Amino acid sequence: LRDLLTTSIFGVDVEPDACNIAEMSLILALLDYVDPPDLEGPQNNFKLPKLRNANVFCVDFFGEAAARQEALQTKFDWIVGNPPWKRLAPKQLRVHERPLWQWMKEHEKDSPVGGNQAARAFAWEVGKYLMSDGEVALFLPAMTLFENAASHFRKSFFRQMKVHTVVNLANLAEVLSAGRFRVPGAAFFYRPRPDAESPVDEDETVRTYNPLVANQEPTRPVREGTRNESWSLVINAS
Repeated sequence: LRDLLTTSIFGVDVEPDACNIAEMSLILALLDYVDPPDLEGPQNNFKLPKLRNANVFCVDFFGEAAARQEALQTKFDWIVGNPPWKRLAPKQLRVHERPLWQWMKEHEKDSPVGGNQAARAFAWEVGKYLMSDGEVALFLPAMTLFENAASHFRKSFFRQMKVHTVVNLANLAEVLSAGRFRVPGAAFFYRPRPDAESPVDEDETVRTYNPLVANQEPTRPVREGTRNESWSLVINAS
């Protein structure tokens, strides 16, 4: 299990607290499978792995190329995440936002984001670190599907990426995070097309789910006028 953790699970975040929580969560999950005798006695050789800068990298995903090369020096089978949902204000850029803004300017023709939305820049960039048969699953603002500012993003993204499933969770915005955020979100499942220049198959479809609060029986409130936090999501026939 320790080898599986150190060879197969990697993460990157610019916030030190997020990296600390991820490392602690992974270590606790590992220890949950370890029997006490493995940690006791003279024959004990079990050691907790060092994850910082080996599996968990506290760097800016759009920062210096050297730092990113060290953190993302290989390609991955699965990339999952919840990138930051924020719109950059060009005239009020913070220092840590400048690398991302520079990326947006350099890729505004081949990888437009629309509305200076950071999450859409992540959606583009992560595809570069995916195996040929890999898969991306990102949690993005649901308005990516609808707002006019994202029209150029959609036109280019659906042409260059094979988006096969979208789960629009807008109807669950009030219960998805117990009020920590109320912006509607959607999960996108996709991979880069082998040849971005080839025409899209006219029969191609995107499987779409739009779950309703009323259909989520496991999280239905027991009293009228109350809400329960959603920890599970049921996809049914409707």
